Amino acid sequence: LLQKASSEVWGVWFSKLEGSIRLDAFTDAGLGTNFDGSSQGGFVLSLSGSEDESRMNCILWKSGRCKRVARSSTSSEAQALVECVDRSIAVRELVNEIFEGVFSLYIWTDSKDVYNAVYNCKKTSEWRVFLDLSYVKEALEKGYVKSINWIQSKDQIADGLTKWSSQNKLKLF
Repeated sequence: LLQKASSEVWGVWFSKLEGSIRLDAFTDAGLGTNFDGSSQGGFVLSLSGSEDESRMNCILWKSGRCKRVARSSTSSEAQALVECVDRSIAVRELVNEIFEGVFSLYIWTDSKDVYNAVYNCKKTSEWRVFLDLSYVKEALEKGYVKSINWIQSKDQIADGLTKWSSQNKLKLF
């Protein structure tokens, strides 16, 4: 394997992005999808241009076990969303500093419950989920995140990081 790898050209290639550049983060979670019954969360952060929204350059991704026991899919999705928002804000600030620009950050989730809870004043049934979503709402209010958006599960890129059956979606990159 090492001999084969040393004979091939390896590298990272980025697509040329046209128009205004923005950061898009796709977040997803799977309740009880691990072999031990724990939940898996993940996200993909990419740079994309306004001219051709299908062109994305993946700059960060993570998939890992949720830190707390999730009692519902909303709980696991909220945990994944908070980690995604937290890491994406850090990357956004770094990219803004390097390129001396202001890049907008858009977050995409396929959880209708989490999406509705972010934009609704209604409390969730779990206290910890309420606290997680309060952090996300504060990031929106302060302008760190431009918007939280809902996306259909079939278009969710981060699905492949959390569910075995969806790993073909990662080939989009």
